[in-house]
Amino acid sequence: MSILRVFPQQTAATPDDGLAFIGEPPLLDAGGGSRYNRDGSSRGVRGAFVLAQSDDPRSSATATTEAALGRGSSYLGPAMVDDIIIAKKTCTQCGQSQSVSEYHRKAATKDGHSPWCKACTHTHSARYYAEHRDEQQQKSAAYYRQHCEQAIARAAAWGKANRDKARRQNRDARRRRRLADPDRYRNYDRELYHREPQKRREQARAWRARHPAAVKRANQRRDPDVCRDMNARRRARLRGVMVEKFTRRQIYERDAGRCHLCGRRVKPNRWHLDHIIPLSKGGVHARWNVAVSCPTCNERKYNKPLGQPRLPQ
Repeated sequence: MSILRVFPQQTAATPDDGLAFIGEPPLLDAGGGSRYNRDGSSRGVRGAFVLAQSDDPRSSATATTEAALGRGSSYLGPAMVDDIIIAKKTCTQCGQSQSVSEYHRKAATKDGHSPWCKACTHTHSARYYAEHRDEQQQKSAAYYRQHCEQAIARAAAWGKANRDKARRQNRDARRRRRLADPDRYRNYDRELYHREPQKRREQARAWRARHPAAVKRANQRRDPDVCRDMNARRRARLRGVMVEKFTRRQIYERDAGRCHLCGRRVKPNRWHLDHIIPLSKGGVHARWNVAVSCPTCNERKYNKPLGQPRLPQ
């Protein structure tokens, strides 16, 4: 069997191996294949070049054409071909000639595709919706009220068939709504928490257990110093030494932001919390045993007990 492709007359197409132009193209309708009325008159779309392609690479272009149409005939029977593709179409809005894949299907037209390309259709729809937003929202709400059960069933079936895509779309939609109105959703979350506090705590605890990496990233974005304080206390507990609870900010303010080894002032977001007596040498995680240190001095010091401990107040 052969495959016929239909090109508009303005398309600059050249025949390849195994392809042949037919001088008088048959009349084609949207469904594929010529259609003739009972009285012998033809109907369909005029003005197209037809290319006939054979599945057999050894056949010539002339033999392919004759096999598809019959010798000396311009009739194209629907049983003679596997498929008919209209390759390009000119958009009546922007005037560009594009592949038919860039057009929505529309059964009411002769060629089975919308006269506007997808880009023009999208632009027009977006502009129309922006100009008639309230009216369109009212229509959508009225339709949803009348067909609520069917809409829910369709949405549930689609979500089940496209689970990953549905989750991604829902997550993106929630993120956009929260960014657009953060106060509203913050108050809504607070109301839900106060309504069922125990349930919300269990859900949050289970989510943090399933996503430790996300929790760590969130803490670092929210306040990097809080995450560093937690890590410092955790390292001290792993050593089995005494742990006192304090914050990096308190130590930075106590030492006036100066390195205890070289005396230089360090930036608030770029300094190390140095254990004067290292944890590996039996030091404790307490206020009197820590001090501000610039990264260079702390890395050079390594685990040597340098510096003067601060006496407990």
